[in-house]
Amino acid sequence: MKYMARYLIFIPVILLLGCSRSSSYFLYESSNLKIEKIGEHTYKHVSFINFKGNSIGCKGVFSIFGEKTIILDSLTDNLATLELLDYIEVNFHSNRIVAISNHFHVDCTRCFKAMLDRSIVIYTYVKSIKLMENQALAANLLLIDNHLDVQFNNGEDLLHNRYFDPAYT
Repeated sequence: MKYMARYLIFIPVILLLGCSRSSSYFLYESSNLKIEKIGEHTYKHVSFINFKGNSIGCKGVFSIFGEKTIILDSLTDNLATLELLDYIEVNFHSNRIVAISNHFHVDCTRCFKAMLDRSIVIYTYVKSIKLMENQALAANLLLIDNHLDVQFNNGEDLLHNRYFDPAYT
């Protein structure tokens, strides 16, 4: 099968993701969510958690491939998630959204209810599901063992998601 040169490769340890304090130009900004374009089809989302009295921005990405959107690492809460889903719907008319959660911490799993309520398919790693606090939600997730490849646009675009090691190690 012929693939174009466009690949989105997710590596959990790249500096783009994780929790940090940063500032830059955002396409969308509210008290719950910031969105920045970082590539032709790819955007960074930033949502926030309160840690010891400080608001910490937690980052992930989403990519638009025609009518399909993939969200890598979820948002910190249901409100920010609903804002992101509405933004995607209004600005990209995406009707198929898939989410991949790469770790079990609340900054990546607290939004699952909002996503599942909107019929979004969520993939996460077997080890993450075992460690999640909300096991009732975990029962609705699709499992990834060590990798997940997702094709878009009739195979022209391909996402490689790989498990390298636990997050934050």
